[in-house]
Amino acid sequence: MAKVDWTYGEVVKPDDLNDIGREINDKETPTGAQQKVDAHANLKDNPHNTTAEQVGLGNVTNIRQASKAEFDSHADNIGNPHQTTATQVGAYTKQEADNKYETTSGAQSKATAAETAAINWAKSFGVGDVAKDIRDTDLNLLDLSGFYRGQNLGNAPEGSNWYYIIHIKHANTYKTQIAIRTSISSTRIHHRNLNNGKWSKWTSLNNNYRTKLSSAFDILTLEAGQYYAGGSAITNGPLTNDSSWFNIDVTETEESAALSEKMKQFVVTRNYDGRMFKGFVHSDGAFKGWKEIETVDGTQSKVNAHEQKNDNPHNTTKNQVGLGNVPNYGAASQAEAEAGSSNSVLMTAQRTKQAIDKFAQTPPLTLTNGTPKISLSNSSQSLLPTLIDLGVGMHTFYAHSNVPDIPDTLRGFIHLTGVNPAYGYVWATDHRNNLFTNYVNNNVWTGWRKLNNSSYVVATTPSTGTRQALTKGANNKLNFSRELCDSGNDYNVSNMRYTARYDGLYLFNASAFFESPYVYQNFELKLYVNDSEKAVIGNVRNRAETPSTTYNFEQIVSGSVVLNLKAGDYVELYVYVGQTSQWDEFALRYHDSRFNYFIVTELGGKDYDSFF
Repeated sequence: MAKVDWTYGEVVKPDDLNDIGREINDKETPTGAQQKVDAHANLKDNPHNTTAEQVGLGNVTNIRQASKAEFDSHADNIGNPHQTTATQVGAYTKQEADNKYETTSGAQSKATAAETAAINWAKSFGVGDVAKDIRDTDLNLLDLSGFYRGQNLGNAPEGSNWYYIIHIKHANTYKTQIAIRTSISSTRIHHRNLNNGKWSKWTSLNNNYRTKLSSAFDILTLEAGQYYAGGSAITNGPLTNDSSWFNIDVTETEESAALSEKMKQFVVTRNYDGRMFKGFVHSDGAFKGWKEIETVDGTQSKVNAHEQKNDNPHNTTKNQVGLGNVPNYGAASQAEAEAGSSNSVLMTAQRTKQAIDKFAQTPPLTLTNGTPKISLSNSSQSLLPTLIDLGVGMHTFYAHSNVPDIPDTLRGFIHLTGVNPAYGYVWATDHRNNLFTNYVNNNVWTGWRKLNNSSYVVATTPSTGTRQALTKGANNKLNFSRELCDSGNDYNVSNMRYTARYDGLYLFNASAFFESPYVYQNFELKLYVNDSEKAVIGNVRNRAETPSTTYNFEQIVSGSVVLNLKAGDYVELYVYVGQTSQWDEFALRYHDSRFNYFIVTELGGKDYDSFF
C-alpha cells in the first residue's frame, strides 16, 4: 500500500511513487465501470447459471422449434434435404441413369459434333463454304458431286484459265460438268457430259462466247456448239494450208433422234475477211462437201459489174430471145402503114390501128362507149325482130328476162349475113353462164337451144321414219322429200317436184325399195309430167307359190328415161300398186340413197319432138 503518513521534509523514494501509481491504477473509473456493466449485460451464456426451474420452465424439453420462415424454406427446398436415396424411392441411381440415358448436355454435345462433322464434310466439296480448291487436277478424274475451283485443270475448256466447276455424278460412267470462267468483263459457261464412260466435247452455254480448240482436231467429229481455232489445227476444213483464225458453228439433230435422222450442219467463217463455207453430214453419215457462201456485198459487187456491161456479154442471139424469125426492119411510117404495100418495115401498135381504121369495112360491135348496140328491158319489146333491124354485120345486144320469147336475161352477139330475107345466128349467155343459140333462116327462127347442162338433182327418202304406206289399186306419189344435191335449185322438197328451167332434154333415173305381203306384188314405177302420167320406167310383178302373211316380198324397182321438156314443165315420181282382194300392207321402205333415189340430169342440146 502506498505511504500515507508523510511529513514535511521527508524524501520521496522511487518505490513510493510506484506504490502510489499502483494504487491509482487499481481504482475503477466510472467509464470503466460502465463498460464492465455493459459487457455483462450482453452476455448470452447464462453467466449466473440460471436454471429452467428458476425461470418456471422446468417441465419444457430443451429442443428448439423451427420458425415459420424456416418451415417454408424447408418446404420449398428441392435439393433432397433429407438425403433420400434412389433405392428408397425405387428409382435408378445416378450412375445407373447416366449409363442408361443421355444427358441434355451430352446429347447436345453429340448433336453439335454431328452437325459440325456434316458441315465440314459438305465444305470439303465446296458446299456452304468456299469451293474446294482442285488446281492442277484432271477434270476427267473428278468423282464425287460438288463445287470446285482451280486453274491449270486438265481437260478444261480453254487451257490453264481459272474455272469454277460444278460436278454432278449420276453413276461411275454417267456424269456432267459445268465450267464457269469469269473475268472482269465477261463470264463464259461451258458444259459437257460423261455418257457411258465417254466424255463429250465442251460446248458453250452462253452464245456470246466460243470455245477455243487448241489441239489438232477433225472438224467433222465436233458436236453441236460454237468454237474457234487456228486453221493449222483443223482437219477436213474448207481451206488447207491456212493458219488464219476460223469461227466454227456446228448444229445437229438431237441425241434421241432416230439413226435415219442423224444429221449435222457446219458453218465455218474465216475471221479476217468473212469468207464463209457450209458443209453437211447427211443421215447416211456421208459428208456432202464444202460450199462457199457468197456475201451480200460480194454478190452485189459482181452483179453491179455485170450490169454495167453493154457489149452483150452472154453473146445472146435473136433466136435465143424468140425473135429468130423477126427481120431487122425499121418501123413503118403512117403512110407506109395505110398504103400497106411495103414488105420491109414493121408495124407498131399505133401504125396498126391507123391501118385498121383506114381499111375497116364493117361497123364496130358496140357503141363508142363499149355498151351493147341495143338494150331491151320490158315486155313490149321483142328481141328477134329488133336484131334483124340492125342489118348485115356483127352486133352486140342485152335483153332482160322481161322481154318475151327468150329463155332468161341474155347478153350476146348476132351475125347477120342477109336481111330480106334474113339469115344469121345468135350466141348468148345468161347470168348462170349457160350458153344459148338461135338461128334465122329465110326469116324463120329455129328457136333457142341451150348448149350446156346446168341442172343436176339427187333426192331420196326421209332420214326419219321407216316407211310410206301405199294404197293398193292406185297411183301413189313417192315421198322423196330429202334433197342430197340441187345445182340449180330446181327441186321442191315440199311437193317432191322437179321443174325444168329451160326447153330441152332431161335424163331421169329412179329407184325405190318396196315391201308387200308374201302373197302378191305388182309395182309400176312412173313419171308424171304436169300431173299426167308420162312414162313407166320400171315394173315388178310376183305371186307367191305358197302365200304367207308371216313373210314379206322385198323388191327394188328402178328405171330411167329421157324426156323432152319445155321450160316450166314439172315432173313427179309415182308408183302404181297392183291389188289383191284380201291384203293391204304395201309400203315404200325408207332406205338410204343406195336403194331409194330420184336423179335428174339436164342434157341440153337439141329440143327434139316428144316421142311420148
